[in-house]
Amino acid sequence: MITDQQEASLAAAANALSRQDAKTPFLINIHDGRLFPNIAKLRKGNTAKFGLNYRPYHGPPKATIEQRMQYLRSETGTPGASAAAPLVIDSETDTYVPPPPPFDIGKASRDELITFAASQYGQVIEPNANIMSARKRVREWAQRAGELAAGADLA
Repeated sequence: MITDQQEASLAAAANALSRQDAKTPFLINIHDGRLFPNIAKLRKGNTAKFGLNYRPYHGPPKATIEQRMQYLRSETGTPGASAAAPLVIDSETDTYVPPPPPFDIGKASRDELITFAASQYGQVIEPNANIMSARKRVREWAQRAGELAAGADLA
């Protein structure tokens, strides 16, 4: 015979399987662009055996099927694109615009660092400054502003 505690535990487990994820509420079908609620039951069935047909969807839920399919193409077509980074719809062309790549301090030239420091932080770097010291100063400003990417080299 089932006790009240066991029954409550079973009910809680069943509710957890059908609870929609708060951070990523929708999954998108990669073949036709339909949206589905992001629930554990659906994620559980999304295995290689069944074709992995669903991906997390970060776009607007009221987007048209064409916009959703364009979202899928841009998500898989952009190397290094983060699945968590939502894409923005350009109001003029009605298309998705991927976010610009982050500024890479380690690959930037001296002139790019000078321009970036002036525009982002309002700081001035001397034009004849050593490139390594300029990169170090920009890293310090980015760290103070809390904009340094996780795992970025601070050396």
